[in-house]
Amino acid sequence: MRGPWARRLRDVFEAHLSDLGGPDNVSEAERSIVRRAAVLTVELERIETRFAVGRGSDDDLDLYQRTAGNLRRLLESVGLQRRPRDVESLDQYLERVAAPEPNTGAAEAAPALMAPDPESHTAGPSNPGDEASS
Repeated sequence: MRGPWARRLRDVFEAHLSDLGGPDNVSEAERSIVRRAAVLTVELERIETRFAVGRGSDDDLDLYQRTAGNLRRLLESVGLQRRPRDVESLDQYLERVAAPEPNTGAAEAAPALMAPDPESHTAGPSNPGDEASS
Protein backbone atom coordinates (compact mmCIF):
# COMPACT_ATOMS: atom_id res chain seq x y z
CA MET A 1 0.00 0.00 0.00
CA ARG A 2 1.25 3.48 -0.84
CA GLY A 3 1.73 6.11 1.80
CA PRO A 4 0.12 9.56 1.83
CA TRP A 5 3.16 11.19 0.19
CA ALA A 6 3.03 8.81 -2.79
CA ARG A 7 -0.74 9.15 -3.13
CA ARG A 8 -0.48 12.95 -3.12
CA LEU A 9 2.32 12.77 -5.68
CA ARG A 10 0.16 10.63 -7.97
CA ASP A 11 -2.79 13.04 -7.60
CA VAL A 12 -0.68 16.11 -8.40
CA PHE A 13 1.02 14.33 -11.33
CA GLU A 14 -2.33 13.29 -12.80
CA ALA A 15 -3.77 16.80 -12.33
CA HIS A 16 -0.84 18.35 -14.21
CA LEU A 17 -1.17 15.77 -17.01
CA SER A 18 -4.87 16.58 -17.25
CA ASP A 19 -4.06 20.30 -17.54
CA LEU A 20 -1.82 19.47 -20.49
CA GLY A 21 -4.55 17.56 -22.34
CA GLY A 22 -4.19 14.13 -20.79
CA PRO A 23 -1.51 11.43 -20.84
CA ASP A 24 -1.93 10.75 -24.57
CA ASN A 25 -1.07 14.36 -25.46
CA VAL A 26 2.15 14.61 -23.45
CA SER A 27 5.62 13.67 -24.68
CA GLU A 28 8.00 11.66 -22.50
CA ALA A 29 10.08 14.78 -21.90
CA GLU A 30 7.00 16.69 -20.73
CA ARG A 31 5.99 13.73 -18.56
CA SER A 32 9.43 13.79 -16.93
CA ILE A 33 9.18 17.52 -16.22
CA VAL A 34 5.65 17.11 -14.85
CA ARG A 35 6.82 14.30 -12.55
CA ARG A 36 9.55 16.53 -11.13
CA ALA A 37 7.09 19.40 -10.75
CA ALA A 38 4.74 17.09 -8.85
CA VAL A 39 7.55 16.05 -6.47
CA LEU A 40 8.44 19.69 -5.82
CA THR A 41 4.77 20.52 -5.23
CA VAL A 42 4.39 17.77 -2.62
CA GLU A 43 7.61 18.76 -0.90
CA LEU A 44 6.52 22.42 -0.83
CA GLU A 45 3.27 21.30 0.79
CA ARG A 46 5.26 19.46 3.48
CA ILE A 47 7.26 22.62 4.22
CA GLU A 48 4.02 24.65 4.33
CA THR A 49 2.73 22.25 6.97
CA ARG A 50 5.76 23.01 9.14
CA PHE A 51 5.09 26.72 8.79
CA ALA A 52 1.41 26.22 9.66
CA VAL A 53 2.22 24.59 13.00
CA GLY A 54 4.93 27.10 13.86
CA ARG A 55 7.90 24.79 13.35
CA GLY A 56 9.33 26.40 10.21
CA SER A 57 12.89 27.68 10.41
CA ASP A 58 14.89 30.24 8.46
CA ASP A 59 16.46 27.34 6.55
CA ASP A 60 12.98 26.02 5.72
CA LEU A 61 12.02 29.44 4.37
CA ASP A 62 15.16 29.57 2.20
CA LEU A 63 14.52 26.05 0.90
CA TYR A 64 10.86 26.91 0.27
CA GLN A 65 11.73 30.00 -1.77
CA ARG A 66 14.31 28.23 -3.91
CA THR A 67 12.06 25.21 -4.48
CA ALA A 68 9.08 27.41 -5.41
CA GLY A 69 11.25 29.21 -7.99
CA ASN A 70 12.36 25.91 -9.48
CA LEU A 71 8.77 24.68 -9.57
CA ARG A 72 7.70 27.81 -11.45
CA ARG A 73 10.44 27.27 -14.04
CA LEU A 74 9.47 23.63 -14.54
CA LEU A 75 5.80 24.53 -14.97
CA GLU A 76 6.65 27.32 -17.40
CA SER A 77 8.68 24.89 -19.51
CA VAL A 78 5.64 22.66 -20.05
CA GLY A 79 3.30 25.56 -20.70
CA LEU A 80 2.07 27.29 -17.61
CA GLN A 81 -0.90 29.03 -19.22
CA ARG A 82 -3.72 31.15 -18.03
CA ARG A 83 -7.06 29.81 -19.15
CA PRO A 84 -9.69 32.57 -19.13
CA ARG A 85 -13.21 31.76 -18.03
CA ASP A 86 -16.04 32.15 -20.49
CA VAL A 87 -17.93 35.14 -19.10
CA GLU A 88 -21.04 36.52 -20.71
CA SER A 89 -21.18 40.20 -21.60
CA LEU A 90 -23.64 42.62 -20.02
CA ASP A 91 -25.69 42.62 -23.24
CA GLN A 92 -25.84 38.80 -23.22
CA TYR A 93 -26.90 38.79 -19.56
CA LEU A 94 -29.65 41.36 -20.11
CA GLU A 95 -30.92 39.49 -23.15
CA ARG A 96 -30.99 36.22 -21.20
CA VAL A 97 -32.79 37.77 -18.23
CA ALA A 98 -35.35 39.54 -20.41
CA ALA A 99 -36.14 36.47 -22.51
CA PRO A 100 -39.28 34.57 -21.44
CA GLU A 101 -38.80 31.10 -20.01
CA PRO A 102 -39.59 28.24 -22.41
CA ASN A 103 -43.29 27.24 -22.36
CA THR A 104 -44.34 30.45 -20.60
CA GLY A 105 -45.68 33.71 -21.87
CA ALA A 106 -44.05 37.09 -21.42
CA ALA A 107 -46.54 37.97 -18.65
CA GLU A 108 -45.49 34.93 -16.63
CA ALA A 109 -41.77 35.54 -17.20
CA ALA A 110 -41.72 39.05 -15.71
CA PRO A 111 -44.79 39.59 -13.48
CA ALA A 112 -43.07 42.27 -11.37
CA LEU A 113 -42.66 44.49 -14.43
CA MET A 114 -46.37 44.48 -15.30
CA ALA A 115 -48.88 47.01 -13.98
CA PRO A 116 -51.58 45.66 -11.62
CA ASP A 117 -54.97 44.84 -13.12
CA PRO A 118 -57.33 47.74 -12.27
CA GLU A 119 -60.32 45.35 -12.20
CA SER A 120 -58.73 43.12 -9.59
CA HIS A 121 -59.94 43.60 -6.00
CA THR A 122 -57.72 40.96 -4.43
CA ALA A 123 -55.07 43.39 -3.24
CA GLY A 124 -57.40 45.16 -0.79
CA PRO A 125 -58.18 48.87 -0.55
CA SER A 126 -55.49 51.33 -1.50
CA ASN A 127 -56.66 53.95 1.03
CA PRO A 128 -57.50 53.08 4.62
CA GLY A 129 -60.71 55.14 4.40
CA ASP A 130 -62.00 53.00 1.48
CA GLU A 131 -62.29 49.99 3.76
CA ALA A 132 -65.54 51.15 5.36
CA SER A 133 -67.25 51.87 2.03
CA SER A 134 -66.57 48.43 0.56
